[in-house]
Amino acid sequence: MKRLLFPITACLCLLTACPSPPPEILKIPEGEAALHGEWRGMLTPSVSYLLRTQGAEELYALRLEGGDFWNSFYYRVPRTTSTLVAIDRQTGQVLKQIPWNNNYYGYEPLRFRAATPSVPARLLEAVYVNSQMLIIERDPLTLAETDRWALPSSPSAFRGFNAEGTLALLDNNTLIDTRTRQLMSIHPAITQLLTTLPKDAYTYWSSDKQWFAVEDLIWRGLYKVRRSIFTSNVTGQAIDGKAQHAFKCSVGNDNGISNDALTLPDGGAALAYDDGVIELRRADGMLKTAVDTGECQRVDLSLKGDTLTFTGKTLGTVRLSDGQITAQVDANAPDAARLPILGSIFKTESGVLKYQQADGVKWQLGAAPKTLWLKANATWISETEYHVTGEARVNEEPLTLTAKAKAYGIKLQPQTSPTIPPSVEWNGELRRADGSLYAKISGSHGVKGASQQFFMELEGKDQDFAYGGELKR
Repeated sequence: MKRLLFPITACLCLLTACPSPPPEILKIPEGEAALHGEWRGMLTPSVSYLLRTQGAEELYALRLEGGDFWNSFYYRVPRTTSTLVAIDRQTGQVLKQIPWNNNYYGYEPLRFRAATPSVPARLLEAVYVNSQMLIIERDPLTLAETDRWALPSSPSAFRGFNAEGTLALLDNNTLIDTRTRQLMSIHPAITQLLTTLPKDAYTYWSSDKQWFAVEDLIWRGLYKVRRSIFTSNVTGQAIDGKAQHAFKCSVGNDNGISNDALTLPDGGAALAYDDGVIELRRADGMLKTAVDTGECQRVDLSLKGDTLTFTGKTLGTVRLSDGQITAQVDANAPDAARLPILGSIFKTESGVLKYQQADGVKWQLGAAPKTLWLKANATWISETEYHVTGEARVNEEPLTLTAKAKAYGIKLQPQTSPTIPPSVEWNGELRRADGSLYAKISGSHGVKGASQQFFMELEGKDQDFAYGGELKR
């Protein structure tokens, strides 16, 4: 019988809504946590910087600042600002900043495109305007708009730029050359693939927009397994994404396939796998070198010159000529250890942007923190509310303090509890026969007595709208 006691009690609680634990008690004003007495602290800027793209001499960052707070008692929407900032890479000087509200989700909408003999350097922004996708070109130094042009209307979704900003990918496998604004030709091998895709195939483009990938399921014995094929848009060469090395980790169920291909200077490709191995393939797709990063997870790849950089639990560089790892450190290592591999470090600490380069460039950008001193006097109002008055100093500037506190899940008690008459308060409205609002109403009553305190606010009037009185049966 004792074994049934707990299940029966639990069921009864579900049926009868067992009461929740009583709220904790906070005495006002002497409670230790109450905003009363002297308080001191340091206030740091509520600012963060997000690096979006970079040119040869400039960094382009999104600066986000939240200067207000969300509090259901006041029903105030937080005040936030979002700006795009162009920063001189060498000095940290802000060259220009403009309001920024391009929150295009899924793909990075901003990319720097370097100058060529035929086109100037530009900052490219992909944005929807009146249900049409546009490319806005901006001056890299002033951020002023220099031109805008529409992408073809039939493919409506923007899928991203390549790293150099020279290509824009649209959702129907269309590539646009951003320098000429013309459609790029798709290799006939890819065109043929698009007309003969398996029913359940999944297609996408590599991160560098040079390889067209097709993933599908094929029978292998009694089971279906995933397959990925990458086709070069330059040569039409197809390479199998299945690993050509022996898997060293029992991870995942992707049958050892890669989901990205990065074009190498010799026309081959680098493919990363879930066992932490990077395969360097020749142009014909055959394995040249397998680079073991020592991780049992896929790493992200980037290429600069003849050096391949990988990022995962560790950071490292690979020399392409022989596939040797030339440097590797933990991803959470101190900045001094990571800097030679990354080349630069961009981060926000306590609202301040800190930047440094491996060549010795180092600067920071942001406002200094402020000191705060409060001398507060708290007054109990109710079990859920208390008010505060007093004085304050921010960086030694004298100020007056007023505040209202609303408790949630905490019961406020006064130091000397007054007698509170029990009451019920209500709110409602009066509407006309046609449903339009006539007035908002509210009232209160006690436990006994046929009396109501009544208040009415007429709708749609600038004056003579407030009425109050007593109702009796």
